[in-house]
Amino acid sequence: MATARNKGMLGALLPQTRQLVLRELVRSGEEWVHIHALARNAGIHAANARRELRNLEAAGIAESNRVGGQVHFRLNPRCPGSFATGDTRADSDVDLMIVGDLSLKDLAAPIAEAQRELAREVNPSVYDVADYRERLDRTDSFIARVHRGERIILQGDSDELD
Repeated sequence: MATARNKGMLGALLPQTRQLVLRELVRSGEEWVHIHALARNAGIHAANARRELRNLEAAGIAESNRVGGQVHFRLNPRCPGSFATGDTRADSDVDLMIVGDLSLKDLAAPIAEAQRELAREVNPSVYDVADYRERLDRTDSFIARVHRGERIILQGDSDELD
């Protein structure tokens, strides 16, 4: 059985199919890619690719364009963050906020592995749901800024935190 320790940070956070779809979107850059081509390159069934692309589109991470009877997808260039826009620099870091039942101790190994794989610093902030809501209610400036601002939600739903 795979654990967060041996599947890496993305493996701990995202289903494998979503990881494969994201990988293909990143590879295609700003180019539009047809669902069937993306699925073939990712080695997954087109219906699974379509489901994940719709999820990513609903989250604002991907966008679609209908050309005739075909639907093409790409990363949303207006999506927040230098990684999402492809505007990374050598010194770009990754800010990661986790709201849930995990501790920094639980995440230490996956974060260290992600830092090695990405060759970038990963800056985690971890909150349980009650603490996050309490900080939001008392208008903690950091939490409020993140909550109101642009963000990429990798798993779950922002409505759970309102």
